[in-house]
Amino acid sequence: MEQIRLISMLPKEMEDELSEFFFFHPSQSTYKERIREVISRFGRPELFRTGDYISIQVANKEIGQQTFFLLSKKSGMEKLVGVFIFISKESNLVLAHMAANFANDNLEISLILGEILSKAFKRNTPEIIEISYLNLKIKSKLLLE
Repeated sequence: MEQIRLISMLPKEMEDELSEFFFFHPSQSTYKERIREVISRFGRPELFRTGDYISIQVANKEIGQQTFFLLSKKSGMEKLVGVFIFISKESNLVLAHMAANFANDNLEISLILGEILSKAFKRNTPEIIEISYLNLKIKSKLLLE
């Protein structure tokens, strides 16, 4: 049975997997122009190390941001299946950068975003989430229902 786990830092042993998954994701070419726009708007994603853990954050440290990693565990093996970098912008939340691999799993991005919102932002759930790569805005209340 597959188990899904959402965390904000990865063990440093996953650095190669994270770099390959996020910085060399096969879908990048599809969103090349949007990625450039998002980088110019918020900053370039960079690997960030803290003790025995790693994360990815945008270089602009003056903006509020949070990264979430989605891990899938099947047959005792855990693998990275999603990276989501959120930026706080006024009363909205922007999903600035993301990489995901749900092709063989029964996961939907709206369910994942709803899970992130309900767990991480339960007290101050933003009204609207902007998904940068898709040039899309979603009322977060719809995701939580």
